[in-house]
Amino acid sequence: MKNNFLLSQTILCDNKLNQYFDDYYNFSIHVGEIVIDLKEYSIQSIVLGDSQVSHFFSNYNNKLNNINFNDIEFHTNTKYTKTSCPNAIIGIIKSAIYQCLIYSVYDIEDPFDFYNNPNLLEQDGYVENIDNIYVFKNLKHIIETKTKNISILNNYINLHSLYNCDNNEHLSYGDILWIPYSIDLNSFSNKNTTDNTFLLGWVITHPSKYNHPEPEPEPESQPEPEPEPQPEPEPEPQPESQYIRQLIDFKSIYTLQYGSNIECTQLKTSSQSSVDFEIKCNTYDSMVLNVNRFHLIWNNNIPISKGAKTIEFILKPDIPITIIPKTKTAKSYKWIYEKGHTLNTLLKGLYGEMLSESKTIPIEKTKNNMGLFGNEPFNDYITNKSLTRSIHESPLTYFKTKTKDILNNLHQFYRHLWDNNEKAYLSILNEDSGGLFEHGDTITIPIDIYMKYALTGSLYKDINSINRRNIEGMWNINFVFKINKIH
Repeated sequence: MKNNFLLSQTILCDNKLNQYFDDYYNFSIHVGEIVIDLKEYSIQSIVLGDSQVSHFFSNYNNKLNNINFNDIEFHTNTKYTKTSCPNAIIGIIKSAIYQCLIYSVYDIEDPFDFYNNPNLLEQDGYVENIDNIYVFKNLKHIIETKTKNISILNNYINLHSLYNCDNNEHLSYGDILWIPYSIDLNSFSNKNTTDNTFLLGWVITHPSKYNHPEPEPEPESQPEPEPEPQPEPEPEPQPESQYIRQLIDFKSIYTLQYGSNIECTQLKTSSQSSVDFEIKCNTYDSMVLNVNRFHLIWNNNIPISKGAKTIEFILKPDIPITIIPKTKTAKSYKWIYEKGHTLNTLLKGLYGEMLSESKTIPIEKTKNNMGLFGNEPFNDYITNKSLTRSIHESPLTYFKTKTKDILNNLHQFYRHLWDNNEKAYLSILNEDSGGLFEHGDTITIPIDIYMKYALTGSLYKDINSINRRNIEGMWNINFVFKINKIH
Protein backbone atom coordinates (compact mmCIF):
# COMPACT_ATOMS: atom_id res chain seq x y z
CA MET A 1 0.00 0.00 0.00
CA LYS A 2 1.35 3.43 -0.94
CA ASN A 3 1.95 5.96 1.82
CA ASN A 4 1.48 9.66 1.32
CA PHE A 5 4.11 11.97 2.77
CA LEU A 6 4.12 15.77 2.97
CA LEU A 7 7.29 17.82 2.67
CA SER A 8 7.35 20.24 5.59
CA GLN A 9 8.73 23.11 3.52
CA THR A 10 6.91 25.23 0.98
CA ILE A 11 8.72 26.01 -2.25
CA LEU A 12 7.93 29.54 -3.38
CA CYS A 13 8.19 29.92 -7.11
CA ASP A 14 9.35 33.48 -6.38
CA ASN A 15 12.73 32.42 -4.95
CA LYS A 16 11.73 32.05 -1.31
CA LEU A 17 11.44 29.03 0.97
CA ASN A 18 9.10 28.97 3.96
CA GLN A 19 9.89 26.65 6.81
CA TYR A 20 6.30 25.70 7.50
CA PHE A 21 3.35 23.94 5.94
CA ASP A 22 -0.05 25.53 5.41
CA ASP A 23 -3.27 24.44 7.06
CA TYR A 24 -5.13 24.85 3.75
CA TYR A 25 -4.15 24.34 0.14
CA ASN A 26 -5.92 25.34 -3.07
CA PHE A 27 -5.47 22.10 -5.03
CA SER A 28 -3.16 19.11 -5.51
CA ILE A 29 -2.07 17.20 -8.61
CA HIS A 30 -0.24 13.90 -8.95
CA VAL A 31 2.31 14.92 -11.59
CA GLY A 32 5.18 12.45 -11.98
CA GLU A 33 8.15 10.75 -10.39
CA ILE A 34 10.95 11.90 -8.12
CA VAL A 35 14.01 9.68 -8.49
CA ILE A 36 15.67 9.32 -5.07
CA ASP A 37 18.54 7.25 -3.70
CA LEU A 38 16.98 6.47 -0.33
CA LYS A 39 20.33 5.32 1.08
CA GLU A 40 21.68 8.84 0.81
CA TYR A 41 18.35 10.67 0.55
CA SER A 42 19.64 12.43 -2.55
CA ILE A 43 17.40 13.42 -5.46
CA GLN A 44 18.72 12.14 -8.77
CA SER A 45 16.13 13.63 -11.12
CA ILE A 46 12.57 14.89 -11.56
CA VAL A 47 10.34 13.27 -14.19
CA LEU A 48 7.12 15.07 -15.12
CA GLY A 49 4.51 12.69 -16.47
CA ASP A 50 6.25 9.67 -17.98
CA SER A 51 4.10 6.64 -17.13
CA GLN A 52 2.25 8.48 -14.39
CA VAL A 53 -1.22 9.86 -15.08
CA SER A 54 -2.22 13.12 -13.43
CA HIS A 55 -4.84 13.02 -10.67
CA PHE A 56 -6.42 16.26 -9.46
CA PHE A 57 -7.64 16.72 -5.88
CA SER A 58 -9.41 19.72 -4.38
CA ASN A 59 -12.09 20.51 -1.83
CA TYR A 60 -14.68 18.80 -4.04
CA ASN A 61 -12.85 15.47 -4.41
CA ASN A 62 -10.36 15.26 -1.56
CA LYS A 63 -8.78 11.83 -1.17
CA LEU A 64 -5.77 12.90 0.90
CA ASN A 65 -5.89 12.20 4.62
CA ASN A 66 -5.34 15.21 6.90
CA ILE A 67 -5.13 17.69 4.00
CA ASN A 68 -7.59 20.59 3.90
CA PHE A 69 -8.42 22.51 0.76
CA ASN A 70 -9.88 25.98 0.28
CA ASP A 71 -13.39 26.10 -1.15
CA ILE A 72 -12.46 26.83 -4.78
CA GLU A 73 -14.38 25.28 -7.68
CA PHE A 74 -12.35 24.27 -10.75
CA HIS A 75 -13.52 23.60 -14.29
CA THR A 76 -14.15 19.97 -15.23
CA ASN A 77 -11.40 20.10 -17.85
CA THR A 78 -8.95 21.06 -15.12
CA LYS A 79 -10.17 18.43 -12.68
CA TYR A 80 -10.71 15.43 -14.93
CA THR A 81 -8.16 15.67 -17.74
CA LYS A 82 -5.93 12.58 -17.50
CA THR A 83 -2.56 12.85 -19.20
CA SER A 84 1.04 11.68 -18.91
CA CYS A 85 2.38 14.39 -21.22
CA PRO A 86 4.68 16.83 -19.33
CA ASN A 87 3.47 19.94 -21.18
CA ALA A 88 -0.17 18.95 -20.69
CA ILE A 89 0.45 18.48 -16.95
CA ILE A 90 1.98 21.97 -16.78
CA GLY A 91 -1.15 23.18 -18.59
CA ILE A 92 -3.35 21.66 -15.87
CA ILE A 93 -1.24 23.28 -13.15
CA LYS A 94 -1.44 26.67 -14.86
CA SER A 95 -5.20 26.43 -15.38
CA ALA A 96 -5.68 25.71 -11.67
CA ILE A 97 -3.40 28.61 -10.70
CA TYR A 98 -5.36 30.95 -12.98
CA GLN A 99 -8.63 29.91 -11.31
CA CYS A 100 -7.09 30.55 -7.89
CA LEU A 101 -5.91 33.96 -9.07
CA ILE A 102 -9.35 35.24 -10.07
CA TYR A 103 -10.85 33.70 -6.92
CA SER A 104 -8.34 35.24 -4.50
CA VAL A 105 -7.74 38.59 -6.18
CA TYR A 106 -11.10 39.34 -7.82
CA ASP A 107 -13.50 37.22 -5.74
CA ILE A 108 -14.71 35.32 -8.83
CA GLU A 109 -16.20 31.93 -7.92
CA ASP A 110 -17.39 30.68 -11.32
CA PRO A 111 -15.02 28.08 -12.87
CA PHE A 112 -13.42 28.87 -16.24
CA ASP A 113 -11.87 26.48 -18.76
CA PHE A 114 -8.36 27.89 -18.54
CA TYR A 115 -6.95 24.51 -19.60
CA ASN A 116 -8.34 24.71 -23.14
CA ASN A 117 -8.44 28.52 -23.19
CA PRO A 118 -5.43 29.79 -21.22
CA ASN A 119 -5.59 33.19 -22.90
CA LEU A 120 -8.93 33.94 -21.23
CA LEU A 121 -6.97 35.35 -18.32
CA GLU A 122 -5.60 38.06 -20.57
CA GLN A 123 -8.63 38.48 -22.83
CA ASP A 124 -10.95 39.01 -19.86
CA GLY A 125 -8.59 41.61 -18.44
CA TYR A 126 -7.15 39.88 -15.39
CA VAL A 127 -3.53 39.84 -16.56
CA GLU A 128 -1.61 41.75 -19.20
CA ASN A 129 0.91 39.95 -21.47
CA ILE A 130 0.56 36.64 -19.69
CA ASP A 131 3.12 34.95 -21.94
CA ASN A 132 5.78 37.35 -20.67
CA ILE A 133 5.17 36.78 -16.96
CA TYR A 134 8.23 34.95 -15.69
CA VAL A 135 6.57 32.48 -13.34
CA PHE A 136 4.08 31.31 -16.00
CA LYS A 137 6.50 31.37 -18.91
CA ASN A 138 9.08 29.26 -17.04
CA LEU A 139 6.84 27.23 -14.73
CA LYS A 140 8.11 23.83 -15.93
CA HIS A 141 11.74 24.84 -15.43
CA ILE A 142 10.98 26.40 -12.02
CA ILE A 143 9.22 23.27 -10.76
CA GLU A 144 11.89 20.87 -12.01
CA THR A 145 14.85 22.95 -10.79
CA LYS A 146 13.53 23.89 -7.37
CA THR A 147 12.15 20.44 -6.66
CA LYS A 148 15.49 18.79 -7.49
CA ASN A 149 17.31 21.10 -5.06
CA ILE A 150 15.15 20.51 -1.98
CA SER A 151 16.44 18.76 1.11
CA ILE A 152 14.43 15.66 2.06
CA LEU A 153 16.26 14.07 5.01
CA ASN A 154 14.13 14.47 8.17
CA ASN A 155 12.03 16.99 6.30
CA TYR A 156 8.81 15.11 5.66
CA ILE A 157 5.72 14.05 7.55
CA ASN A 158 3.49 11.04 7.05
CA LEU A 159 0.03 12.34 6.24
CA HIS A 160 -1.51 9.68 8.48
CA SER A 161 0.28 11.25 11.46
CA LEU A 162 0.47 14.84 10.25
CA TYR A 163 -0.74 16.58 13.36
CA ASN A 164 1.42 14.75 15.88
CA CYS A 165 4.50 15.14 13.61
CA ASP A 166 5.51 11.49 13.91
CA ASN A 167 8.50 11.07 11.59
CA ASN A 168 9.26 7.46 12.47
CA GLU A 169 7.81 6.15 9.25
CA HIS A 170 10.38 6.37 6.46
CA LEU A 171 10.04 6.89 2.76
CA SER A 172 9.83 3.82 0.55
CA TYR A 173 9.85 3.35 -3.19
CA GLY A 174 6.34 3.64 -4.57
CA ASP A 175 5.24 6.11 -1.87
CA ILE A 176 4.03 9.57 -2.91
CA LEU A 177 5.79 12.70 -1.69
CA TRP A 178 3.54 15.75 -1.77
CA ILE A 179 5.49 18.99 -2.05
CA PRO A 180 3.90 22.41 -1.39
CA TYR A 181 4.52 25.16 -3.94
CA SER A 182 3.38 28.76 -3.74
CA ILE A 183 3.03 31.78 -6.01
CA ASP A 184 2.65 35.24 -4.52
CA LEU A 185 -0.72 36.55 -5.70
CA ASN A 186 -0.08 39.96 -4.16
CA SER A 187 2.01 40.63 -7.27
CA PHE A 188 -1.21 40.60 -9.31
CA SER A 189 -3.06 43.19 -7.28
CA ASN A 190 -2.64 46.15 -4.97
CA LYS A 191 -4.71 44.26 -2.41
CA ASN A 192 -3.30 42.07 0.33
CA THR A 193 -4.30 38.49 -0.27
CA THR A 194 -3.10 35.02 0.62
CA ASP A 195 -0.50 33.10 -1.33
CA ASN A 196 -1.64 30.53 -3.83
CA THR A 197 -0.28 27.38 -2.15
CA PHE A 198 -0.82 24.05 -3.86
CA LEU A 199 0.57 20.50 -3.73
CA LEU A 200 2.28 18.48 -6.42
CA GLY A 201 2.60 14.74 -5.83
CA TRP A 202 5.66 12.74 -6.89
CA VAL A 203 6.03 8.95 -6.83
CA ILE A 204 9.32 8.02 -5.15
CA THR A 205 11.19 6.03 -7.79
CA HIS A 206 14.39 3.92 -7.64
CA PRO A 207 17.32 5.28 -9.70
CA SER A 208 17.67 1.96 -11.50
CA LYS A 209 14.54 2.71 -13.52
CA TYR A 210 16.42 5.44 -15.35
CA ASN A 211 20.02 4.26 -15.02
CA HIS A 212 20.65 2.15 -18.11
CA PRO A 213 24.11 0.86 -19.11
CA GLU A 214 25.67 2.87 -21.90
CA PRO A 215 25.88 0.98 -25.20
CA GLU A 216 29.39 0.13 -26.45
CA PRO A 217 30.47 2.39 -29.31
CA GLU A 218 30.30 0.96 -32.78
CA PRO A 219 33.65 0.69 -34.54
CA GLU A 220 34.65 3.39 -36.99
CA SER A 221 31.53 5.36 -36.22
CA GLN A 222 31.63 9.04 -36.89
CA PRO A 223 31.14 11.19 -33.81
CA GLU A 224 27.78 12.84 -33.70
CA PRO A 225 27.79 16.60 -33.69
CA GLU A 226 27.33 18.13 -30.31
CA PRO A 227 23.81 19.39 -29.78
CA GLU A 228 23.30 23.10 -29.78
CA PRO A 229 23.03 24.45 -26.25
CA GLN A 230 19.48 25.08 -25.10
CA PRO A 231 18.77 28.68 -24.19
CA GLU A 232 18.58 29.34 -20.49
CA PRO A 233 15.31 30.70 -19.11
CA GLU A 234 15.11 34.44 -19.03
CA PRO A 235 16.45 35.99 -15.83
CA GLU A 236 13.80 36.47 -13.24
CA PRO A 237 12.66 40.12 -13.20
CA GLN A 238 12.32 42.26 -10.14
CA PRO A 239 8.97 41.79 -8.34
CA GLU A 240 7.82 45.35 -8.87
CA SER A 241 8.01 45.06 -12.66
CA GLN A 242 6.88 41.57 -13.44
CA TYR A 243 3.14 41.48 -13.13
CA ILE A 244 -0.01 43.34 -14.09
CA ARG A 245 -2.01 46.48 -14.21
CA GLN A 246 -5.67 46.99 -13.33
CA LEU A 247 -7.49 46.70 -16.65
CA ILE A 248 -5.95 49.60 -18.52
CA ASP A 249 -7.19 48.21 -21.83
CA PHE A 250 -10.62 47.53 -20.39
CA LYS A 251 -11.35 51.17 -19.79
CA SER A 252 -15.06 51.74 -19.68
CA ILE A 253 -16.54 54.56 -21.73
CA TYR A 254 -19.45 56.40 -20.21
CA THR A 255 -21.36 59.00 -22.23
CA LEU A 256 -24.64 60.83 -22.16
CA GLN A 257 -27.04 61.06 -25.07
CA TYR A 258 -28.67 64.40 -25.71
CA GLY A 259 -30.84 65.24 -28.69
CA SER A 260 -34.02 66.74 -30.01
CA ASN A 261 -36.08 63.97 -28.43
CA ILE A 262 -35.39 65.33 -24.95
CA GLU A 263 -38.51 67.02 -23.68
CA CYS A 264 -39.42 69.17 -20.71
CA THR A 265 -42.79 68.98 -19.05
CA GLN A 266 -43.94 71.46 -16.45
CA LEU A 267 -45.16 70.29 -13.06
CA LYS A 268 -45.75 66.68 -14.03
CA THR A 269 -43.93 63.46 -14.79
CA SER A 270 -43.13 62.75 -18.41
CA SER A 271 -45.73 60.57 -20.10
CA GLN A 272 -43.09 58.58 -21.98
CA SER A 273 -43.77 54.86 -21.69
CA SER A 274 -40.08 54.01 -21.98
CA VAL A 275 -39.07 55.70 -18.73
CA ASP A 276 -37.09 53.22 -16.60
CA PHE A 277 -36.73 55.27 -13.43
CA GLU A 278 -37.97 58.43 -11.83
CA ILE A 279 -35.62 60.13 -9.40
CA LYS A 280 -36.60 62.60 -6.71
CA CYS A 281 -34.45 64.14 -4.02
CA ASN A 282 -35.20 63.83 -0.33
CA THR A 283 -33.78 67.24 0.52
CA TYR A 284 -34.71 70.55 -1.05
CA ASP A 285 -31.29 71.85 -2.08
CA SER A 286 -29.81 68.70 -3.63
CA MET A 287 -31.63 68.41 -6.97
CA VAL A 288 -32.41 71.99 -7.94
CA LEU A 289 -32.82 74.19 -11.01
CA ASN A 290 -31.76 77.75 -10.24
CA VAL A 291 -33.59 79.77 -12.90
CA ASN A 292 -31.78 82.99 -11.96
CA ARG A 293 -32.61 85.61 -14.65
CA PHE A 294 -34.38 83.29 -17.08
CA HIS A 295 -37.87 84.52 -18.11
CA LEU A 296 -39.98 85.31 -21.19
CA ILE A 297 -41.31 88.58 -22.53
CA TRP A 298 -43.74 89.14 -25.41
CA ASN A 299 -43.10 91.52 -28.26
CA ASN A 300 -46.15 91.76 -30.53
CA ASN A 301 -47.28 88.34 -29.31
CA ILE A 302 -43.87 86.84 -30.06
CA PRO A 303 -42.28 85.21 -26.97
CA ILE A 304 -38.66 86.18 -26.45
CA SER A 305 -36.32 84.32 -24.08
CA LYS A 306 -34.23 86.34 -21.66
CA GLY A 307 -31.42 85.16 -19.40
CA ALA A 308 -31.53 81.47 -20.33
CA LYS A 309 -27.75 81.29 -20.18
CA THR A 310 -27.87 81.98 -16.44
CA ILE A 311 -29.76 78.83 -15.47
CA GLU A 312 -27.92 76.40 -13.20
CA PHE A 313 -28.62 72.76 -12.34
CA ILE A 314 -27.55 71.40 -8.95
CA LEU A 315 -27.21 67.64 -8.61
CA LYS A 316 -25.27 66.24 -5.63
CA PRO A 317 -24.01 62.66 -6.15
CA ASP A 318 -23.88 61.59 -2.48
CA ILE A 319 -27.23 62.90 -1.21
CA PRO A 320 -29.99 60.27 -0.62
CA ILE A 321 -32.54 60.07 -3.42
CA THR A 322 -35.84 58.31 -3.99
CA ILE A 323 -35.73 55.89 -6.95
CA ILE A 324 -39.03 54.78 -8.47
CA PRO A 325 -38.62 51.91 -10.97
CA LYS A 326 -41.09 52.06 -13.87
CA THR A 327 -40.33 49.29 -16.36
CA LYS A 328 -40.32 45.53 -15.82
CA THR A 329 -36.55 45.42 -16.22
CA ALA A 330 -36.00 48.23 -13.75
CA LYS A 331 -38.25 46.54 -11.21
CA SER A 332 -36.24 43.30 -11.53
CA TYR A 333 -33.14 44.87 -9.94
CA LYS A 334 -33.32 43.65 -6.34
CA TRP A 335 -30.89 46.24 -5.03
CA ILE A 336 -33.07 49.12 -6.25
CA TYR A 337 -35.46 48.60 -3.30
CA GLU A 338 -32.74 49.03 -0.66
CA LYS A 339 -32.64 52.25 1.37
CA GLY A 340 -29.84 54.79 1.20
CA HIS A 341 -29.31 55.09 -2.55
CA THR A 342 -27.63 58.11 -4.10
CA LEU A 343 -27.15 59.02 -7.73
CA ASN A 344 -23.63 57.64 -7.36
CA THR A 345 -24.85 54.19 -6.23
CA LEU A 346 -27.58 54.16 -8.89
CA LEU A 347 -25.05 54.66 -11.68
CA LYS A 348 -22.75 51.99 -10.21
CA GLY A 349 -25.64 49.56 -9.92
CA LEU A 350 -26.72 50.11 -13.53
CA TYR A 351 -23.14 49.65 -14.66
CA GLY A 352 -23.06 46.31 -12.83
CA GLU A 353 -26.32 45.20 -14.42
CA MET A 354 -24.96 46.00 -17.88
CA LEU A 355 -21.92 43.79 -17.28
CA SER A 356 -23.94 41.03 -15.62
CA GLU A 357 -26.56 40.84 -18.35
CA SER A 358 -23.90 40.61 -21.06
CA LYS A 359 -22.80 37.13 -19.85
CA THR A 360 -19.38 38.09 -21.22
CA ILE A 361 -17.63 39.80 -18.31
CA PRO A 362 -17.48 37.64 -15.16
CA ILE A 363 -18.64 39.70 -12.21
CA GLU A 364 -19.67 38.90 -8.67
CA LYS A 365 -22.65 40.31 -6.80
CA THR A 366 -23.15 40.77 -3.09
CA LYS A 367 -24.92 38.07 -1.11
CA ASN A 368 -26.29 40.44 1.54
CA ASN A 369 -26.63 44.13 2.45
CA MET A 370 -23.99 44.15 5.19
CA GLY A 371 -21.58 46.35 3.21
CA LEU A 372 -18.56 44.12 3.87
CA PHE A 373 -15.21 44.17 2.03
CA GLY A 374 -15.74 47.68 0.68
CA ASN A 375 -19.06 46.76 -0.96
CA GLU A 376 -22.08 49.05 -1.01
CA PRO A 377 -24.73 47.99 1.58
CA PHE A 378 -27.11 46.52 -1.00
CA ASN A 379 -28.01 42.92 -1.76
CA ASP A 380 -27.44 41.46 -5.27
CA TYR A 381 -25.29 44.49 -6.17
CA ILE A 382 -21.98 44.47 -8.05
CA THR A 383 -19.06 43.94 -5.66
CA ASN A 384 -16.32 46.49 -5.18
CA LYS A 385 -13.75 43.98 -6.48
CA SER A 386 -15.68 43.56 -9.70
CA LEU A 387 -15.97 47.33 -10.10
CA THR A 388 -12.25 47.76 -9.50
CA ARG A 389 -11.50 45.12 -12.11
CA SER A 390 -13.74 46.61 -14.76
CA ILE A 391 -12.92 50.32 -14.42
CA HIS A 392 -9.50 51.86 -14.89
CA GLU A 393 -10.20 54.71 -12.47
CA SER A 394 -11.16 54.30 -8.83
CA PRO A 395 -14.90 53.51 -8.46
CA LEU A 396 -14.95 55.95 -5.51
CA THR A 397 -14.38 58.90 -7.82
CA TYR A 398 -15.29 57.57 -11.27
CA PHE A 399 -19.09 57.82 -10.95
CA LYS A 400 -18.91 61.15 -9.12
CA THR A 401 -17.01 62.45 -12.12
CA LYS A 402 -19.78 61.16 -14.38
CA THR A 403 -22.35 63.06 -12.30
CA LYS A 404 -20.39 66.23 -13.02
CA ASP A 405 -20.54 65.31 -16.70
CA ILE A 406 -24.33 65.07 -16.44
CA LEU A 407 -24.45 68.58 -14.95
CA ASN A 408 -22.16 70.04 -17.58
CA ASN A 409 -24.25 68.58 -20.37
CA LEU A 410 -27.49 69.74 -18.75
CA HIS A 411 -26.17 73.28 -18.52
CA GLN A 412 -24.96 73.35 -22.10
CA PHE A 413 -28.04 71.72 -23.58
CA TYR A 414 -30.80 73.64 -21.81
CA ARG A 415 -29.03 76.98 -21.88
CA HIS A 416 -28.83 76.63 -25.64
CA LEU A 417 -32.31 75.09 -26.03
CA TRP A 418 -34.19 77.70 -23.99
CA ASP A 419 -32.21 80.52 -25.55
CA ASN A 420 -32.92 79.50 -29.19
CA ASN A 421 -35.89 77.13 -29.46
CA GLU A 422 -39.18 79.02 -29.19
CA LYS A 423 -41.27 75.83 -29.09
CA ALA A 424 -39.16 74.46 -26.23
CA TYR A 425 -39.27 77.49 -23.95
CA LEU A 426 -42.86 78.44 -24.77
CA SER A 427 -44.05 74.93 -23.81
CA ILE A 428 -42.97 75.53 -20.21
CA LEU A 429 -43.33 79.31 -19.81
CA ASN A 430 -46.46 80.56 -21.55
CA GLU A 431 -48.52 83.70 -21.12
CA ASP A 432 -50.62 82.06 -18.41
CA SER A 433 -47.50 81.73 -16.29
CA GLY A 434 -46.49 85.27 -17.03
CA GLY A 435 -43.28 83.98 -18.54
CA LEU A 436 -41.89 83.13 -15.09
CA PHE A 437 -41.15 80.03 -13.04
CA GLU A 438 -42.65 79.96 -9.56
CA HIS A 439 -40.45 79.11 -6.60
CA GLY A 440 -41.11 75.55 -5.41
CA ASP A 441 -42.42 74.26 -8.75
CA THR A 442 -40.93 71.06 -10.13
CA ILE A 443 -39.71 70.26 -13.61
CA THR A 444 -39.01 66.80 -14.99
CA ILE A 445 -35.95 66.38 -17.20
CA PRO A 446 -35.73 63.05 -19.09
CA ILE A 447 -32.14 61.94 -19.68
CA ASP A 448 -30.92 58.89 -21.56
CA ILE A 449 -28.04 57.34 -19.64
CA TYR A 450 -25.94 55.42 -22.14
CA MET A 451 -23.04 53.21 -21.05
CA LYS A 452 -20.51 51.40 -23.17
CA TYR A 453 -17.85 48.90 -22.06
CA ALA A 454 -15.14 48.56 -24.72
CA LEU A 455 -13.64 45.07 -25.01
CA THR A 456 -10.11 44.51 -26.24
CA GLY A 457 -8.07 41.39 -26.81
CA SER A 458 -7.32 38.87 -29.53
CA LEU A 459 -10.95 37.78 -29.83
CA TYR A 460 -12.06 41.30 -30.69
CA LYS A 461 -9.44 42.56 -33.15
CA ASP A 462 -11.58 42.02 -36.25
CA ILE A 463 -12.55 45.51 -37.35
CA ASN A 464 -15.84 44.16 -38.68
CA SER A 465 -16.83 42.74 -35.29
CA ILE A 466 -18.06 45.99 -33.80
CA ASN A 467 -21.06 44.44 -32.05
CA ARG A 468 -18.84 41.88 -30.34
CA ARG A 469 -16.39 44.51 -29.14
CA ASN A 470 -18.76 46.60 -27.04
CA ILE A 471 -21.14 45.88 -24.20
CA GLU A 472 -23.80 48.56 -24.04
CA GLY A 473 -26.67 49.60 -21.82
CA MET A 474 -29.15 52.47 -21.87
CA TRP A 475 -31.76 53.66 -19.40
CA ASN A 476 -34.17 56.58 -19.63
CA ILE A 477 -34.35 58.37 -16.30
CA ASN A 478 -36.68 61.19 -15.34
CA PHE A 479 -34.92 63.63 -13.02
CA VAL A 480 -37.40 65.70 -11.02
CA PHE A 481 -35.80 69.08 -10.20
CA LYS A 482 -37.24 71.66 -7.83
CA ILE A 483 -37.37 75.26 -9.02
CA ASN A 484 -35.36 77.76 -7.02
CA LYS A 485 -36.24 81.30 -7.93
CA ILE A 486 -33.95 83.99 -6.58
CA HIS A 487 -35.92 87.16 -5.91
